[in-house]
Amino acid sequence: MMTDFISLDGSGDAVLAVEGPDTQRTVRFLISTKVLSLASPVFAKMFGPDFQEGHKIRCGERIQVELGDDDSLAMEVILKALHYHKPNQCPVDAERLASIAVHCDKYDCTGALSSWISYWFNNLTPITRRPEDLGFLLLAAYNFDDAEQFKEISARALRGLTLDFPLAWKSYNILSLIPENIQST
Repeated sequence: MMTDFISLDGSGDAVLAVEGPDTQRTVRFLISTKVLSLASPVFAKMFGPDFQEGHKIRCGERIQVELGDDDSLAMEVILKALHYHKPNQCPVDAERLASIAVHCDKYDCTGALSSWISYWFNNLTPITRRPEDLGFLLLAAYNFDDAEQFKEISARALRGLTLDFPLAWKSYNILSLIPENIQST
């Protein structure tokens, strides 16, 4: 297994270790818990005084937190954006945007990334043609709770998807996260 290290804050007080989507690569991110706590109530709780991690940080320890269920590519984009780096250096296609949206929902940091979310949708929505890409964008709009994008992408899906779109979607595990009532409308 390969391990990469990305410093997002040279004075960071924690390391997030995230496995890659193929689990052949782990990325360790040196981060600021203060930045993440401001962006996400989930991270604020994790790094707060009620958890062991927060207590260790307050004692001056640099902790490492394993995020084994996360996608390192999606987390790299999220963490770079939250630490004021340019996440546009990491290409974001429709599938990556769906994964970013799932992670933003998990960590409740959509609000902190709202400008980037608009940027990503604006760059992806006009060029999306494949049925699975429409699925990825629907999932992203749903998880970002972006009613305007959801309405626009749903309309495109209704006009452009053929009856066999569920077959294209089945080969992508992430698309199973689209609620059944959305898939069947």
